[in-house]
This record gives sequence, structure tokens and C-alpha cells, in this order.
Amino acid sequence: MTLNTKAVVAVLVVAVIVVAGIGYYALSNGGGGGDDPSTGDGVTDCHLWVYGNVNGDDYIDQNDIDLLERIIAGEAEEVLIVAYDGYSATGVSQKISLADANMDGVLDEKDVQYIRDTISYMERYSAAVNNGTLDSFDEEFTLHYNNCDNVASTVHLPVKTLVSMYFSNSEIVRLLGAVDRVVATDDTTLAKPTLLPEFQGLQNLGDRKAVNSEAVLATGADAYFTGSASTYSEYLEKDVGDSVDIIRLSAWEDNNVMVGALTLGYILGCTEKAYEYIDWCNEYIDLIAERTSGLTDRMTVISPKGRVSDSSTLLEGNGRGSGQFEINELAGADDISDRFSATSEYPNYTQEGILSYDVDAIVISGYCGWEYDTDDVGLRVHDVIDKVYYTYDGATATSEGRVYFIANELYTGPSNIVAMVYVATWLYPDLFDDLDGLQVFKEYIEKFCPGLSYYDLEAHIDQFVYGPDSTRE
Repeated sequence: MTLNTKAVVAVLVVAVIVVAGIGYYALSNGGGGGDDPSTGDGVTDCHLWVYGNVNGDDYIDQNDIDLLERIIAGEAEEVLIVAYDGYSATGVSQKISLADANMDGVLDEKDVQYIRDTISYMERYSAAVNNGTLDSFDEEFTLHYNNCDNVASTVHLPVKTLVSMYFSNSEIVRLLGAVDRVVATDDTTLAKPTLLPEFQGLQNLGDRKAVNSEAVLATGADAYFTGSASTYSEYLEKDVGDSVDIIRLSAWEDNNVMVGALTLGYILGCTEKAYEYIDWCNEYIDLIAERTSGLTDRMTVISPKGRVSDSSTLLEGNGRGSGQFEINELAGADDISDRFSATSEYPNYTQEGILSYDVDAIVISGYCGWEYDTDDVGLRVHDVIDKVYYTYDGATATSEGRVYFIANELYTGPSNIVAMVYVATWLYPDLFDDLDGLQVFKEYIEKFCPGLSYYDLEAHIDQFVYGPDSTRE
């Protein structure tokens, strides 16, 4: 997978929408380059939700300046985002213009100059990061963005020190190459010494959902990287926001990990690595989309939670907004979890419903993986699979042997593209006989997890996935 060679230019005002499903609605045919985004209606995915990203691609560059000047002159119309507010299956949408680069409510030459200043600053900031001279880079700039709760927020650049809360957030920090800036973390990160060895020994701020505000202040960090206020310490902005920038971005939800990674890449000046990750993800997403585009009858699938302590029912699922649902859909499946609840990320399945819908495949989102060993596979993988066969007896999935397992920490977070590849190859083996989930997993580790080069993935793969080629004693 090759790194995009287009010049990496960054922005200062980021409007990140990392919540329950987002769409870019433009009076446009989308895209940058030579496209004219003012000549038609269209919807285009975009991973960089930024004020100043006027044409809706993943870059801030001269194309945005050119289009903005045409908008100001009345020769083109604005690009609009339709964003969803809240981590739920039915978010509340609102439209946000990307053209008002300085967020003053007026489109004028000040916005044009703001974009020029943004490009110039981010080039210098990213260069300082790449050259190892960030410590002496003291030029300041302010970045405004919409966080994962669709709340306008501010971060002051450069960010030299950081708190990273939740292990999936810490994975993103690592893939961006910014672990050396982290001064404190949470208990979930420190509970994963195999997955995140680089973070061990850092100060532990404890529970990400109820962190002590004074302890956050005492770290002296420039910024605090976390998730939605609905789950993670909603009082922080009020308590410490004047001293520490609270950065709320998605690290697992709704398949918006790529948006979170690219946005944090801009905030940290790590654009080169952020684009490498985005390009790597897109290559597999596009490949699967192309090959499944002609399917007239997609495989139906559900993803129950595979907790070891559950009874044999295992009827709690992962619906729209969970991350697993979105990965299944990207893999070409028809995830029917939202038929059980249109409003919950975690619907309760019913045995009658599963039999009525006659689900084709079941992909368990289970609890094994990095911090376990081969001796744990029997209890955490095989026994859970057996319970699912019992619970869903009579469904097509169980009668035809299409019950699979993916470790939850692989199914969500920045490695979720690996899970997508596994699901696609399991459901449509004839379409993807040249694609190997294990090799993609190895590639992810090699490119984005430098601290895991020692790990013997092949010897431990049964802790992460159970598919058609898996064996059990």
C-alpha cells in the first residue's frame, strides 16, 4: 500500500463529525482537483471535517482557496456537511458550511487569508514534528473544530504534551508516532501491556469515565485526548478547560476512526503518518466495495457480544453506531441488527427474530485477544461459539456452519480494517480468494505498531479470530 504523494497540507480549523453516521452533502459533484463542487447534487465521504476544506476532500490547499473565491463572487455555492449529533442510531442532523474558514459567520477575504495562513503554519508545524525540532517550535496558532459530540471546540497549537484516555485512543496516538508526547493515560491503556508496551509506566489517571479534574491539571499537559462527553467525564471542559484543551474525537465509534485519526494527526502535526493510515484503510475499503458492488443478495449478519460470563443466551448485540455494525456493512454484509432496535447501539436480539429473519452468518464480537494466551482460547472463543450454536439453533448461520469470532479490540478501534477484511473473506470467499486476513493483520502491525514487531501473531491468531480455516481440538 503506497502513501498518497499529494502534498500534505494541514489546517487549523477542524470540524470533525465522528458520531453516529455522517455524510457530506454538497451542492457539488464532490472532490477536489479539477472537479467543480458547485454544479450538482452529491454525497461524498470525507475524513477531514474542517472549516477551510471548501471542496470537501481530505486536504486544505489552493483548490479550496480557488473555490472559496468563486463562492464569495457568487459564482459557486457552498459545500454543506450534514452531521449527526450524538452516539445513537438516530442522531439529530444539522448542516454546517465548510467555507467559513475563520468561523465569524461571514464569507469574505478574511477566510481566504485564513486558509493561506493555515497552510503556511501547518507546513512549519509538521516540518518541526518530522525534523525532531518540536521542542523548540514555539509559534502558536488556534484551531477550532466540531468534536465528536458536535460541539464547537478549540485547541491551541502546537500540542507538545498530551494525556491519552482509553486504549483505542492510545492506539491512534501510537500509529501517528506521538507516544513520546504522552505524559499520562488511563487504566485501560495500562491494562494492555502486550498491545501497548510503549505506554507502560506512565502516570495512571484511572477511570476515563470519572477522572479527577485536579489530577488532570497536575499533569501539566497541553491537551487531553478522550471520547464523547456522554460517556467520558463530561465535566472536564468546565473544570479544567481554561488550562487544558479537551480533545474529544472518535477512536472506535461508527467506523469514524479514520476521521478521528486524521483530525488528531492535524492537531499533533503528524499529517504524514495520518495520511499513510488513511490511504492504507481506503485501499482495502475501496477493494471490497468494488468487488461487492454487483451483489444482488447480500449475506445477512449479526454480531452478538461474546462475554464469557454470559448465560447461554448471548442475545445482546452490536447495532448501528457500535463500530461492529459499520464494519460488517463495509465488508459487504447486510447487518440486520437495526431491525431489532432503530434507536439503540446495542439492541437485544430475540431467538424468534433471528429465526424469522433467517440470518446467514453470525460474527461474535468476543473478549480474547492481546492480553490473553493460547490457553484461553477454549474458554473465551470455543465455548462462546458453542453457546451461540445452542442459542441460535435452527438459523441458516448455525445449520450451515457460518459462526465466526473476532476479538472486540480488533473489531473496533484503528485495527478495525483488519476485521473488515476477515468478514469479507468469510462471507464471500469466491470474491476474495486472493485476500488474506492474517497478512493484512501483519501489515497493520508492521506499518502502525512499531512496538509490536516482536509479537508472534501466527502463534496467537486463534485468540483474535475464528473462521472457516480455524481448527479446534
